[in-house]
Amino acid sequence: MGPEFTSRILIVDDNLEDLRWCSAILEHEGYEVDACNSYVEGAARASTGRYDFVLVDQGGPNFAGQEVVKQATEMNRHTPVLVVTRCLEMSAYLEAMQLGALDYLEMPVPAPFLLREIESHVHPVAA
Repeated sequence: MGPEFTSRILIVDDNLEDLRWCSAILEHEGYEVDACNSYVEGAARASTGRYDFVLVDQGGPNFAGQEVVKQATEMNRHTPVLVVTRCLEMSAYLEAMQLGALDYLEMPVPAPFLLREIESHVHPVAA
């Protein structure tokens, strides 16, 4: 299906395999992807407010992706931020939700589900 117009998506993940996988799927669907494997750099990019969607990995049990979520939601509280992880942590989940993340999912996320999740927030269906 893909986007009707080019949407900018920021992906931040220190796992290069996951970063490449997500980037390839989204680029194939026509999204403009800005991929970053550094949480510090990702937070700086998120602080620009130039993105239609932010996908960030939790970054381990200490929630290294926290600052990315914080920057993205502070710049524009309407920017959807999805946190993904390979190590579920209840404290990180709660913190992500408190910071304004729309969801917190365990990787690997099936590609069709990931695309539906993004499309439903980047292109809301009119009621």
